[in-house]
Order: sequence, then structure tokens, then C-alpha cells
Amino acid sequence: MKKTIIAIGILGCLVVNRTYANSENQNLKKALTFAYKDNIQTIEFETNQVQKIDQGILKNYFKPKYQISQNGKKEIYQTYKIKETARNAIYDYNSDKIIPSRKGFKINNEVYLNDEVNKLDIAIQTADITDNDINKNLETIETYLNKTLKIKIDNKDYKIKYKKQWFKVNQEKVSLNIKLISQDIQRALSQYAEKSKHVRLTDLGDRFEIDKQIKAYKTVSYTDIQNIAYNIINQEEHKIHTTNKFPIIRNTKNETLNIIGYGRSDFNGSVVNRIGNIKMGAKLYNKIVIEPNSEFSYNKIMQTKGRNIPWLNAHIIVNGKDLKLAPGGGLCQTSTTIFRSAFNAGLPIIKWKNHSLYVRYYTMYGDGLDSTIFPGKQDMKFQNPYNEKIYLSSYVDANNNMHTFLISKAQKEKITAEGPFYGRETKVMPNGRTLGRSQIGWLRTINNKTEEFVSTYNGGYHIPKDKLKASQI
Repeated sequence: MKKTIIAIGILGCLVVNRTYANSENQNLKKALTFAYKDNIQTIEFETNQVQKIDQGILKNYFKPKYQISQNGKKEIYQTYKIKETARNAIYDYNSDKIIPSRKGFKINNEVYLNDEVNKLDIAIQTADITDNDINKNLETIETYLNKTLKIKIDNKDYKIKYKKQWFKVNQEKVSLNIKLISQDIQRALSQYAEKSKHVRLTDLGDRFEIDKQIKAYKTVSYTDIQNIAYNIINQEEHKIHTTNKFPIIRNTKNETLNIIGYGRSDFNGSVVNRIGNIKMGAKLYNKIVIEPNSEFSYNKIMQTKGRNIPWLNAHIIVNGKDLKLAPGGGLCQTSTTIFRSAFNAGLPIIKWKNHSLYVRYYTMYGDGLDSTIFPGKQDMKFQNPYNEKIYLSSYVDANNNMHTFLISKAQKEKITAEGPFYGRETKVMPNGRTLGRSQIGWLRTINNKTEEFVSTYNGGYHIPKDKLKASQI
């Protein structure tokens, strides 16, 4: 077997000398030798008698890459992705030095190696930048090094000093090290990093257990961080918002479950007895299993599992306008929170009624989406339309907020919720429904079908002054 030698000489020409073996079916073993000053490296490859060198630039002096591809019945040899010019010098802040320029070799023509000897002219390219050119752009960067990058997240301020390592300069422009800037911002905002959290749910038939409480955590998207990095020259102050992320929930078969609905309410300022009732109610409506294609009834659970609980006296609304002390006052906080999770899950709401008076504890996280209950008179019901179980998990956090989660193997429908719409401001909802001054409306759209949820309050959106303050309800 004979070899073909391709050499780059210091004089600037490339000579190809090739010979063939007698048998057409025998692959020839070729050796490419690239010589530059005292450096020599040989790369061996197998190919056929027809070869091709594409126009390109030899990368990293004498380290090209090769690819053997099929062209009909003939194998073709070609350089692979060799497209790098001689590199311009850049200023490196870490070492405080100008990185030297580098020469490169460019092949000026394309030749098929069909003759005994081929000569390819090459051009030697040198860097076209000087220290003086770079120093002009250094002045641009110096103006930023004394500045501070300001980021506001959910009304909290974070400050990050500009770093010299964020910038690169060459003859033409100042460029940014986006990856490094993004990493530095991520470190400064580490408390908002996405965390891989898991919760294990064990189905016990008529109830379930979870190994840890399901809690949302706030994250900042990497896209928002990158947008800041790209704009640090044009903008020093930035504002981004967090999003709520929930842990991944898996059952004992390691199947992933979905949080199809989430509800929340805030009862800060409630009297002691009202808080006590809400906490007992959250425990009562925790670890509830809603069977496939069955109905959830708030009152059914209350009358069976809740009848022996020592409920405390707290204010309830009676006759649509009056307040009085009664056992279990404040339990509507639990029915409201569960109702909101069913609303957000897109589950069919069978029975629901808002409070006759506007209660400020239901303003946050769904103003107008409150649900009153009273055993034997007013229930809150919704349907599980799936062929899978739904698991209801509830708890009260340290800040007197109640949270409810509806969890299932089922995938919920695509849901769009719009609201709240206030009658004294909006008057007409987007679907054309007219609201009175004492009404708050919501629209829920599932599979292009829109539903109205309208709450009407006696006396408008506040507790009348001649009645007790809302904080006592």
C-alpha cells in the first residue's frame, strides 16, 4: 500500500503527491503531514481514489478534522467545518494582558486531486489589531466598572457590581460575556433557583399520606436573567417577577401525579377562635380521596367526620346581613379555599354561593371567588369528571394562609380564567354580561366554552359601618 503526502511548507504552497494501488477495490492508506515551523503532526485516514479539498481555512494550524461521505459509488474526502480566520487579539481582564494575535492559513481555491501533482496557493492571514486599537475601546468599559446593576424582584432590591470580566474588547466593538454575566446574576439570586423537590404520595384507599408538605417556592426564569445580561450596557435597572413552582409528586409506583388545582386564601387579622376553627377545618379537609366520576360535597364530610369536632364560637353571617356567634364561625375560609382550587382545576361546579356580605379575608388570591356553607342549608359541591382519583391536600401555613391542592394522574383541560371584574368599575364583562354595582364577576373558559361566576354582595364590597368590622367575622 502506498501513501499520499500533503505538506504545508514555510514558503506558502501546498503540494499534493499521490499514487494509486493496482487494485480498484483496495482502499489506499493516506498520510497527511502538516508542517509549520518545528511542529509536525500526522493524521492517517482511509479513502478511495477520488478526493476533494474544499475551500476553507486550516483550523488551529495543523489540526483539521475529516469526514468520509458517500457520493454515488465513490467515497469523497473533504475538510470538515474548517472555517476560522486568524484570530484578532483581545484584552483579557483576568490577566490584564493583550492576548497575542495568531496567524492562520487560508486555501484560496478548490481542487479535485485527479492529477499526479496539484499545487494549491495559500494565503497567510495575520491579526489586524493593535494595542492602540484595543485601548480606545477600554475607555468605554471603564465607565461601567464603577456602576451597580440593580434588579428588583417582587419589590425586593438586589445590587450587583459590574465586573471587568464581563467585557471583551477588540478593534471593532465592546462585547459581553453573556454566560459569565448570567452565572453571576444567578449566584446573586440563588434563593430563586429552581430546586428539584419531590413528594411521595401513598394511596391508602379511602385516604392518602404524603411524606412532606406540598409547598410552592418562587423561581426566576433563566430567560429573564439572560435578558438582563444582554442589556447591562443600555440599562442599569431591571425588574423581573417570580413564578411559583411546585414539587414533583409521585406515587408508590413512581408514577408522576399532577397538581390540577391550587387554592389559597389569607385570614390574617382574624380573632383567635376563628383561626382555631380554620386550622381544625384544614385538618378535616386534608388527605381526602375523591373517587373517579364522583361528587365532592363539603357538607357531607362535615356531617360525617366533622360532627364530633369541638368547634369554637366565632361570628357567622345570618339573614344575609346580621352577625352572631356560633360554633364553627370562620369555616367558610376552608370552603372558599377548596372552591378556588376546584375553580382553577376546571372541575364542574355543581353547587356554590358567595357570602351575602363582602368579607375582606377573601379579597386576596381570587376576589369574588368565595364560597359560603352552612350544614343542612348551603353546600359547596364539585364533580370529579375523570377516571382517576383526585386527592385533596390542605394545610395552614405560619402566616395564616390556607392552601389547598387537588392532585391526580389525570391531565386537566386547558383553562383560561379572567377576573375579577367589578360592577362599579367595569360594568360589562368581556362576554357582554352586565354587572351591578354590588357584583364581582369572573369568566372561566374550558375547551372554548365560557362560564360565568358572579357574586352579589349586600351593601357592596364592604361590611356596612353599622355592623361589626370584617376582622371580627
